[in-house]
Order: sequence, then structure tokens, then C-alpha cells
Amino acid sequence: MWLQRFEDLLPLRSRGAFHLYSARDQAARNEPVVLVVPAPRVPSDQALSALSQLARAHAWLRGQNQRLDPELSASLLENVPALDLLDVPEHPVALVHCHAVTSFEALAEQMAFAGPRLPYVAATHMERLLFRLLSGVESLSGGDSPPLHLGGFGGANVLFASDGRPYVLGFGFNVLLLRENTQPFGFNDAHFAPEVAAGAKPSGGADVYALTQFLRSLIPLVELPQLAPEIFAGDGPTRAAEHFGWASQHILAAPARERASAAEALDRLEQVWAELGVCPDRERCETYFGELIRSEFEPDAGERIELRDAVVLGPEASWVVNPDGVKHNLSSRAALRRILEALAKQRLSGNIQALSVGDLIAAGWPDESPIFEAGANRVYVAVSALRKLGLRDVIERYSGGYRLSPGVAVRFSASLPN
Repeated sequence: MWLQRFEDLLPLRSRGAFHLYSARDQAARNEPVVLVVPAPRVPSDQALSALSQLARAHAWLRGQNQRLDPELSASLLENVPALDLLDVPEHPVALVHCHAVTSFEALAEQMAFAGPRLPYVAATHMERLLFRLLSGVESLSGGDSPPLHLGGFGGANVLFASDGRPYVLGFGFNVLLLRENTQPFGFNDAHFAPEVAAGAKPSGGADVYALTQFLRSLIPLVELPQLAPEIFAGDGPTRAAEHFGWASQHILAAPARERASAAEALDRLEQVWAELGVCPDRERCETYFGELIRSEFEPDAGERIELRDAVVLGPEASWVVNPDGVKHNLSSRAALRRILEALAKQRLSGNIQALSVGDLIAAGWPDESPIFEAGANRVYVAVSALRKLGLRDVIERYSGGYRLSPGVAVRFSASLPN
């Protein structure tokens, strides 16, 4: 199985036409990578075409970076990762050379419900970074370049390393915004210009439209300046109040060929930030997302509990305390949660027999019907991820399937044990 080339496999995204996994590539000295894998229903030829366009666009942008100013050139090399296509018999797979462990799509829910809000100076850094990358794409597109535009924008397009550094993935062919039937619409957090939604080819103006809509959707997640209500109502400082209306008129309401460019939009934003006395802060931005990621993926210091040879699960396996007494949150990792819950219920029923791979496919992805081989790959990745959470000696391979070891006590609890 080709996945055995990789260690520490963790699912980053398991919806849409292309799924994401973080891993370490044993063939490249355990380099951290992200795998882009087509969903089972995506025809192999379509997947190959899409991933080839994606890899070609990212390679072009990185290869032409010297044509940009030094700051933008460095940002492009740092934030737009390179891709390789793997020669996999079953289906094409792209290997992304970046250290990403999650996406903005995954973090947004945590930001909305767990806080704290994104500081405004951190939000402006992210806004500046994204508009600068789009302006670079505008500069490099045309002539003999391949298609470079995103065509839409959503939280799945921004990946994060554990230290909070962002990567933007999707130039040339935005595979992350496709549903499994390969249609580009249907995700609530993805934004498209009207003409792209109607079937037109992506353009620089369409990308600016999509990014503007995406950034406005994040307003509830940002710690805004005190003047924000007045600014949005048109009554605040002149430049700031004018910009919100300007963006609506010249980006969102303008005909496609008359939209402002990314460079024009950024220039207006720079004027607004100067008027408000705001300086985009990269360090604050990466620190915020780094801390958010650590709170999601690393155990809290106060949550080590004295247990021996026992596994405690929260309601619907929303969290798990492993035999070392370390709690891990699974609330945002649906497939892992459902598989662990199924294994625990089988164990508590008194049945020591394993659940088959087919049983675990059905448990982990109840609304999908993947072909068996693709589903088995998903189970393999999910079990590897669970074992990384301190359950390596708990989840056993047994009689062609998996089970929780009969020698380990298992129970569900509505609250953490004392």
C-alpha cells in the first residue's frame, strides 16, 4: 500500500473532491509533507488533470518569483508551497512540500466557539499577505504562463504549520473547493465571483472578489477597533469609512472587467491602516495561530490524570483520555471520533471480536460509499492518527479488523475523571 511510505499520517480534511493528510515522508528523511488525495468518486483522469494544473501553477509562481519585488518574492517562496505528483497505481496523488498540520477551515470553528478573537493587527497582516500574493499572481499571469488564478477562496485554501505560519494552496486549479462530484459549489465557507459561479474562467478580478467576500465573512472572528461600527456605517474616519464603501462599489458591485485589482485594493487598505495607526503584525498573527493550534492538538498542562491501563471517552468520543492520563480533543475530528466510538461500543458490549475494515468505513464516513480500497486507506490513516494519541497499545489489529485490547478498561464519561 503506497501510504506505508509515510509516517504520522493525520487527516486534515476529509470532505470534497480532494482530501488532505499531513504526514512525514520516509523516502525524504521524514520531511513533513501534505498529501492531496482524490476522493473515491473522482475519476482518475479528472484528478490527474486537476492536480497537474495545480502543481504546474505553483511551480511557475515559485520559478518566476525573481520578477517581483524582494518582499513579495520572499513571501511567495515562503507561503506558496511546491508540489510533486506521485506515481501511484490506484489514482494520482500530490505531495505538497510544507509543514502544515491544519487549515483555516478547521480553526475557524474553534475561533468562533472557543475564542479568543483574532487581534486586529494580526488580521491585517493576514489580509495584507493574501492581497499581496494575489497582486503577484496578477503580475505573473498572461503571456506564456499557465492558468494561475484561484477561481474562488475559502478557509481550506489557507493551511498552517504548527508555529502559525500560513501556506496558500490552490493556484491554477482550486481543487480544495470542489465537491466530490467535482462541482465547485456547495461549501458554505467558499466564495466565488458571480461569473465564475456561472461557468466563466477564473480571473484576477474574480479572485479579488472572492477574497474580499471571504475576509468580510471573518469579521465576527476579529477583535475590531472601537471605531468599527462607525466605519462600517460610513460615519468613521474618512479613509476607513470610504474604503468599506469603495470595496463594495469597485470590487463586489463592479462588472467583472471593471473590478479593482489586488494591488489597488491593498493600496486602499494601507491608507486605511495608516489613518487608524495600525501596523500589520506578522509575529502577532503567527503567535495567535500557533497558540490556537497548540490548544487544539496538544494536551493541556492541567489535564494529565492519574489512570493506569484505562481509556476514558467523553460523550460520543468527543474527547479521550489515554492510559497515560493525557486528554485529547476529538470534537473537530469527526471520522476519528466516530471510529473510536464504534470500537469502544464494541468493546463494552462484551464482544472481543474485531470490527471489520468495512464496519469502520461505515462508522467513520456514514454519508459516503467509497470503494473498498479507498475506504480501507482512510481507515488505515484514521487508526494511525488515533494510535498517535497514546492509543498505540490500545487499538489492536485482530482477525482482519481492529479492536480495543481486552486487557484495557474502557468507559464513557460525561465529565473528566477525578
